[in-house]
Amino acid sequence: MSLVSGTLVLDTDHLDLLISAATAYGQLTSTTTAAFSPTHAAALTAATPDEAGQLLLEENLAAARWRSHRGRGRLPAGHPMTYRHRPVSYWEPVEVIKAVHAYTHASADSPGWAGSAAHRLTADVAHAAAQRLPGYAEAPWC
Repeated sequence: MSLVSGTLVLDTDHLDLLISAATAYGQLTSTTTAAFSPTHAAALTAATPDEAGQLLLEENLAAARWRSHRGRGRLPAGHPMTYRHRPVSYWEPVEVIKAVHAYTHASADSPGWAGSAAHRLTADVAHAAAQRLPGYAEAPWC
C-alpha cells in the first residue's frame, strides 16, 4: 500500500495476495460455471483472476479519486490503471485477513463501496480466511 499525500492506493502485490487467496479459497468462478450453475455461483464472483483484480483496483482508485476531489490527498502519478494477476504461492490466513482490512480501509470511501462486488468479494475472502485460522475448526461455537 502506498500513501501519497493522504491518499491510500494499494500496490499490485497487495491485490495479488487478495486474488490468490480468493482463487485458492474458491471465491472466484468462471462465467461459464456461473451461467450453468446459478445457485452455486450466486455466492461467488464470476471473474478471472485478472478481472477480479481489476475490479478491486478500480474500486480502490474510485475511493482515492473521491478523497482527492475533497482535498484529502491526491492520486499518485504513474499508478497502474490495469491489473494483471501474479499468483502468490504462500500466505497465512491471518495475512489475508489483514490484507482485506487494509483494502477495506483504503477503499471504503468509494461512493459505490457498500453495494459493490469488490466489497462482497473481500468480505467473502476474509470469511474464508478466518475459517482457515489455526484452531478455528476445533473452537466451540459458544
